[in-house]
Amino acid sequence: MTELTVRLVLLFLPGIICALLVEKLVPTNIWSTPRLALYALVLGLGCYLIYALAKSAFAWSWPPSVDLIRSLAGGMTLDFAEIFLATALAPFVAVGVSLTLNKHWINRVGKALHISNRFGDVDVWARTFNSRMLQDAWVVVRDFDRDLAFEGWVNAFAETYELNELLLRDVRIYQSSTSKFLYGWTRCI
Repeated sequence: MTELTVRLVLLFLPGIICALLVEKLVPTNIWSTPRLALYALVLGLGCYLIYALAKSAFAWSWPPSVDLIRSLAGGMTLDFAEIFLATALAPFVAVGVSLTLNKHWINRVGKALHISNRFGDVDVWARTFNSRMLQDAWVVVRDFDRDLAFEGWVNAFAETYELNELLLRDVRIYQSSTSKFLYGWTRCI
């Protein structure tokens, strides 16, 4: 690795950690490498901005300054204390970003301003099962190929975006075409 590569990794360490945490906390598709790099850059700059604002507030100085840009451009030595403190902010920034995305605050503002009609979840399946209305919902799922109907309480659901899965409890199974009760149990299937 070159010196520039090491500098970039160290300088963007807060963004890398923050992006990886957001990826784990927010239900999304797997991020591609370019998307992860872009988010790491933006979130890392956010960590450094928050660090600079906090440093200025405590020192009663304005404008805020961070050695990040000068370290990249001029080849000056790295400020490891700055990198460490910005990296320490990364989990807090990740929680804030994740909360904003999981609560769909950006989409709500967009709807309130009549800018967008998007609801924020990846698909209708996730929106339906993430809604408060379906917490502990009783559902009926039909398997037309096998002529079966399963009804039970939703215990969990998968957000895989490729194959929708449900974990039901207190399941009763019927023949779908005749509604004839076949069997049931209280274990999860």
